Amino acid sequence: MKHCGILPHNLMLDANVGIEVQQARCLAQHVIADAYFRGGADSVPAADLIAASVKDIFRPEYADFTRSGRCARATHQLDMAEACRSVAIIARESGDGGTADMLNALYEHRLGCFDPDGLMRADSAYYEGNRWNYSFRLMHDMEGRIALCGREKFAAYLDRFFGFTHAGDTGARFEGYNNETDMEAPYAYHYLGNRERLCRVLRAGMTYMFTGGRGGIPGNNDSGALSSCYVWNALGIFPVSGQDKMLIGTPVIKKATLHLEDADFTIINKGGEVTRSATLNGKELPDMSFSVRDMMRGGELVIR
Repeated sequence: MKHCGILPHNLMLDANVGIEVQQARCLAQHVIADAYFRGGADSVPAADLIAASVKDIFRPEYADFTRSGRCARATHQLDMAEACRSVAIIARESGDGGTADMLNALYEHRLGCFDPDGLMRADSAYYEGNRWNYSFRLMHDMEGRIALCGREKFAAYLDRFFGFTHAGDTGARFEGYNNETDMEAPYAYHYLGNRERLCRVLRAGMTYMFTGGRGGIPGNNDSGALSSCYVWNALGIFPVSGQDKMLIGTPVIKKATLHLEDADFTIINKGGEVTRSATLNGKELPDMSFSVRDMMRGGELVIR
């Protein structure tokens, strides 16, 4: 930020930093939020993180979002809306209510990312995917997102996308773990409470899409994206970017210990492909999720 005046999405050997705005927006804000929830941003004052994030959100290239609330690419609009919500949480916790209110107001622009049918906008271009790939992105307000088309229709869309129905419809089909847009999609079933299909999709992905030898990673592993996706899924837990939330999947390991900065976090798998219950430090997790902050404090997660 100090050197370029923006928060870039990547490091590149190119004098034109603006080239990176085509693929996505505000990825840095998600990284900042992830670091904040994990305690990894403690060396930087929260006010500085908030100021840098807000300055970047209001850079000239992003004026379509901040002024009109609509971007040509629906994915850019959703990137920015979700980033606003993540930074708003940090601002609220830091006592900066004015900034939190301003960012939460911008978060409402997420609603314009979707058509009346509940899928992402058909008039938008999509980077390395289509409106189906991006329609199952995990958002801060998943209940509100599902309500855009209703739970029954959202479930039908998911079943169609993952091939449980509409066998011949390859245009609306999950192609496998090709890129970042695919990693979160199976966990949309979590918000419907459908453990059976969530676990079936995750297990199939780990079993048939990731293999040994050359080409063993099924898609683009830039920045270690898909390899880290496999590791999280194998552990049976999955981080939701920009949120203080870990979702429980279906582990394939029997036991693993993560050596975190200040504590150890142990995951114990009691067996079974479809996970039905879990406890964290002896306390039941009825919604099969837990806080990132709780994980960073260490303890024992038992998945059954």
